[in-house]
Amino acid sequence: MPIVTGGNKISSGAQIVDGVIGTNDLADDAVTLAKLEHGTQGDILIYDTGGAPARLATGTAGKVLTAGGAGANPTWETPSSGSKLFLSAAEVTMTDGNAGSGAGVEHTAWSTSIPANTLGTNNGIRIKGYINNLGVQGANPAFEIRVKYGGTTIATLSTTLADDEFGSVSGYWEAHILADGATNAQKGFGHGLFTTGGSEVDSSATVRFSKIAIVGSGSAAVDSTAIQTLAIAVIGTNNIASDAVLEGVIVEKIT
Repeated sequence: MPIVTGGNKISSGAQIVDGVIGTNDLADDAVTLAKLEHGTQGDILIYDTGGAPARLATGTAGKVLTAGGAGANPTWETPSSGSKLFLSAAEVTMTDGNAGSGAGVEHTAWSTSIPANTLGTNNGIRIKGYINNLGVQGANPAFEIRVKYGGTTIATLSTTLADDEFGSVSGYWEAHILADGATNAQKGFGHGLFTTGGSEVDSSATVRFSKIAIVGSGSAAVDSTAIQTLAIAVIGTNNIASDAVLEGVIVEKIT
């Protein structure tokens, strides 16, 4: 098999002057794998922004190769299905909603980083959790759970309990953040079901339980092509007096 096409063939063992053979002279399929430079196992050959060959380092175990679109390198990302994160418990100290400057203070209970390009233009993330031992101490106790993406509150779940509710609040809540047709447009919504228990104002011997459903929705214009922080904040707006425990948070990607 000739080493070059056109002109004279070069016999085995002959010496070639640098620069004599050009791209058009090299025969198709003449370069074997053995002639390629050695690399690291798992690396992938790509072309960079200038069109030059480049290596993409192998990703960590469990990651998948994801295209970034025209003009962008592929990246290793977490698979789109399954839970991203579990959190066993996170305690946040609440402030009495009637305590002057303490009223309406936002307390970040938990946060995590959402990888770039997770939402894209039509994906979403679902956040589920349980809040426990949120203490109340007077008439009309009220609180909010705020879901924040990239620093923007995208869903606010709020409720005011009955006048005669004392004791503590526990319950399950869930929120969704969805791409709204673009990488810089999102919408969010959430709901929760909470149980309150304790003594009524007029009868300390009576235990009262109520189930309160709360809903909230909103929107954001966050650049989801960059890594963004997802945070859950709790705020006591009236007669919230004790610590709350945010338990069992799960974050999943929706496609």
